[in-house]
Amino acid sequence: EMQTALKRVSAGGFKEIFKAVRQAQKDWQSSHRRLCAVFDKTDPGMLPGASVYCRMHETAARTLVLRRLVETVSEH
Repeated sequence: EMQTALKRVSAGGFKEIFKAVRQAQKDWQSSHRRLCAVFDKTDPGMLPGASVYCRMHETAARTLVLRRLVETVSEH
């Protein structure tokens, strides 16, 4: 879903926007790896699934933001 949204942002024809999104994706991926790894070091009862749940949640949230951007760049 995320890759589809990224392709659709690219297809929107706004090169500067896509360039910013591509850089933001790199930053997000790095942050995502560091943040979610922390959950494997917490009390197991605090967050079932630990880093897996974190990755799933963060990826879903990011995909929703990208889908909203697709709607925005597709309107023009």
